[in-house]
Amino acid sequence: MGKSLGKMHVQMDSFQTQQTRGFQIDEAYLLDQPASFITPVLYTYFDKDAVKTFEDTIENIKKVLAEKDLEIGFCHGDFHNHHMHIHHNKLKIFGFDRSAVGYRAYDIAVSWWNLITNYKNDEKRCWEAFMQGYLNERDLKKDDFGVLPFLITARRIWLIGTMLENEDVWGRNWINKQALELFLLQVKTDHVTGN
Repeated sequence: MGKSLGKMHVQMDSFQTQQTRGFQIDEAYLLDQPASFITPVLYTYFDKDAVKTFEDTIENIKKVLAEKDLEIGFCHGDFHNHHMHIHHNKLKIFGFDRSAVGYRAYDIAVSWWNLITNYKNDEKRCWEAFMQGYLNERDLKKDDFGVLPFLITARRIWLIGTMLENEDVWGRNWINKQALELFLLQVKTDHVTGN
């Protein structure tokens, strides 16, 4: 998977289009827009201190991203194993509905987030193989590698915000204090709050 993403990023280095996209994979898309859906729901279940901690986390991520020299380019936007399959011994990637120009490191962070979230027992081994494959195809700057934990948290925020924004698709049954406590715990344990 890492090798395929590295190849895709190399191939897309020269990608140009006249078409416009309604968003970029940036702070507004990953943090501000989702927070506008998450914050009101958090107030329903938690006190203002919990909401403030969430808002501080977002500000901390934005500060870190702004301070780094991050590579910007075409991104898949949702690169994980649920958007690929193997056909005739070749990995086929699909699900480009979230693709846009943005932080290239976000594609890598989404893959790591998927391992952490869905494959905890295999995370270390799979992550090492992923990164080895990626780095065999292209370099990753120190700043881009350093923001990966922050972009994992951004992914969590983006996903919950997207689910809340699209409740006609995702429903509302999952929205409860227990699920939101888990979300806030995960955001906290991503180690981006400065604690």
